[in-house]
Amino acid sequence: MNVPKWVVACLVLMTVSMGAYTVSAAILQYTLIKPYVMGIAVVSSQLIVNSFALNYKPSANQYANCTVQIQNTYSSALAGTVYVYLYNAAQVTIASGQYSGTFSTGITTVTIPLTWVLNENATDIMGGRVSVQQT
Repeated sequence: MNVPKWVVACLVLMTVSMGAYTVSAAILQYTLIKPYVMGIAVVSSQLIVNSFALNYKPSANQYANCTVQIQNTYSSALAGTVYVYLYNAAQVTIASGQYSGTFSTGITTVTIPLTWVLNENATDIMGGRVSVQQT
């Protein structure tokens, strides 16, 4: 098949102009990101999650609550908040709960009710997180 020379010339010009446009658009939208250096202090807590257990409610196919043991390694009582999050496969929170209170020296056991997202149940859990924050 013979293609007229003017069609070939137009296709070549179009290809060159598209390439030039792409390069110029990339140059105009380029943003220089400066690296920042900073110091971050990490403070450990005297409150430690010692153990964690989920308490299953078969009628709802959900964990109604969880039992968490918090160890206070300090010499006197400390205030803190325990956070519990259960995630699905997409790492979206499907159940959560928290408890705020004072933790005596040694081990304190707390039961934290869990609030579930509508239509989620125990079969949707793919992970979770329990943390304690000293306040």
